[in-house]
Formats: sequence, C-alpha cells, structure tokens
Amino acid sequence: IGILAAILAVTASPAAETPSPTPDKTAITDGHVFHDVGLLWNHVTNWGLIGSAPSVSTPFSAAPSARWPGSDGQDYLWAGGLWVGGRLLGETLVSTGSFQSEFYPTEAAVDTIFPAVHGIVGGNRYPWPLADDDHDGLEDEDPLNGLDDDGDGQVDEDFAAIGDQSFRCGYLDNTAHIQEIHPDHNPLNIRVTQESYQWSHPRLEDTIGYQFSIENIGVVAIQDVYLGIYADFDIATHLVGASDDLAGSWAGLVQTASGEWLDVYMVYMLDSDANHPETGLSGFVLCGHDTDPDGQVAPELVGPQALQIFRGNASFADGGDPTNDSERYQLLSDGAWDPDTFTPNDYRVLLSCGPFAALQPEEKLHFQVALVAGSDLEDLVQNAA
Repeated sequence: IGILAAILAVTASPAAETPSPTPDKTAITDGHVFHDVGLLWNHVTNWGLIGSAPSVSTPFSAAPSARWPGSDGQDYLWAGGLWVGGRLLGETLVSTGSFQSEFYPTEAAVDTIFPAVHGIVGGNRYPWPLADDDHDGLEDEDPLNGLDDDGDGQVDEDFAAIGDQSFRCGYLDNTAHIQEIHPDHNPLNIRVTQESYQWSHPRLEDTIGYQFSIENIGVVAIQDVYLGIYADFDIATHLVGASDDLAGSWAGLVQTASGEWLDVYMVYMLDSDANHPETGLSGFVLCGHDTDPDGQVAPELVGPQALQIFRGNASFADGGDPTNDSERYQLLSDGAWDPDTFTPNDYRVLLSCGPFAALQPEEKLHFQVALVAGSDLEDLVQNAA
C-alpha cells in the first residue's frame, strides 16, 4: 500500500532515451532509467524505490525490475529500498524507500538522475590518465550533480565516472509531498545521495553496486542510527510468483577469481521450484559502511547488524511485516540472524548495519550494497564476492 500511495500520487514524466540532467523532472516515474550494460537489468528511481514493482499498474511497472539474464530473462526483484532508522528527540523513527515510499526529490537540479559512462567528458578518474579533468590541481572535486561544487564557475567539469554505466540522484524524507501522502510519517530530516554502478566485464556483469550517502539536514543530532537494505524479491519464474519463494542468508569467506579472500554477507531469495529451467537466485550483499577503529561512533569492521527474513502474510508478532516505525527499528537493530527457510512463502529480507552513535547536523554516513544474481547458490556467492 505504501508504494502504491506514493507512485500513484506522482505524475509520469515524458519518455526519453536518456535521463535529462535538468531540474524540470522531479520524480522520474516513466520507467526509462535502468541499468542494462550487464546481464542484470535494474530499474532506478530518484525517490527511494529500487526495482519496478512488476504487475502494479504504474507507468514504470514494465521496466526491468531486476531482469536476469538480460532482456529475455525473468525478474528477480519486485521492490527494494534503503531503510534509515534512528532516535530523534527521544522518538524512534525510520524512513524507508520500500514498501512505504517515504523519500521524494525536490525540483533542484541535484535531485534529478544524472547518467554517466566511462570516458564521458569530465569523468576521468584515477588510475586512468587526466583524472584532473579541468587542470586545477584537484581531482574529482565537482560531483556530477548539476552544481558548481568547487566555485570555479563551471558545472560538473571534474567528477569520477565509475563503471560502464552509472546513475546519481538525490532525495529527502521531509518534503511536503511526502507529508501529503503519508501524514503520519515523522521524518528524520535526511537527504540521501544515491549512486549506482554497473560494469559489462564478464566477472561483474551479474552485479549492480549501490552507494548511499545519508546527510542530516536538520538541526538536531540523530542518535543510534542503523542503515539497511530491504527487498521483496517475488521471483516470478511462473504464475505462482510471490507465494512460493524461499529465503536465506550467507556469511563466510570467499575466494575471488583474483585469489583474494573476502568476507561476504548476503541475504537472498530463490524460487522453490528448483526443477524450473529458468530458476536462479538474487540477493543483496553488504559492500561497506563507515567504521571506527575504536568502535565508539561506528562498528569497528564492516559487517551486518542483522540479517532478517519475514513473511508478508503474517502479523509482525508472528514473523510478518512491520506496520510502524517502532517495529521497523526493531528489525534494523535487534541483531537477529534468521535461519534459512524451507517452506515456500511470500518472504521479505532485510540486511542492516550499525549502530552509528550519532549523525550530527550536516554530517554524513555512507552505506554500500550490491544487487547480485546467480544460477545457483555457489554462483551467487561467487558473484557476490
């Protein structure tokens, strides 16, 4: 209901071949922005939703949600999004990108979706030559956001183009539009800068990286912050769709193709019909977050706080969907690592990290995850690594 309330309240933008880096598009809802240079095709928005909520009657529902492998594949994600939780003036609050769509862009240029590709003018970065695109002695000091960040009178003249295809956008949790749609929503007063990256290289073509920068734009510190990625995969390999999924998590050391050993933490889902010829798996893997060597203001090492699995057809007390911020914050913070499921159902998953002691006004936290697909669990884990 939350996604429906938000997406039906916005006006669809005219279709275009590429996102226009101008402030004339607020929420981009026509479905034309998606990653497609690898085998995992994924719809991107500038209002918190990851995926396209297939089967819902919206202008973007036909866009590839997490289509794999490529244009002829199945969708391996229904909807996902960032969750940010914290305590503000003693009240426990959570702002979510899905199911409740509690983020929205402004009309400022910084909030539209900016596309980039490797080799774009102004986008050189180390170790490629000429990383200082404007020859001013600095590198990548002017992010791709429609602003003159370095005050030199030029806009987006020296930034880092990451991957073979990337998108950058912004959104907030305290706009008047969100208050109209969700009058009971109490914002944390945060601005999110979202960046997503994809590569065409065979080792990386089954992954898409997401980076979130969360800034406190209020005047009061947010205490006990947790960050999470939520997903309802609804792997639709046949007509049953959502109700016959299985969910699990994976944590361990994995050796990459280059011989390096890495810690992998992931939540994932698969269709229970293992004999179906098109069945695969998809998941979100934790890539990074802010750390503190002393463990005082952030975790000492990158790792999950919780790997949660819950059902859509049960009450929260019985392991179902949360219905308020208190329950969402409980899922983010309680440290549960739920066991894998063996009974088909309509599951959701949540990977969270934290706690971060406080997010002061004008300070930022950073959170990185990747959407990953694979043919079986071994392939999914290797792609996650």
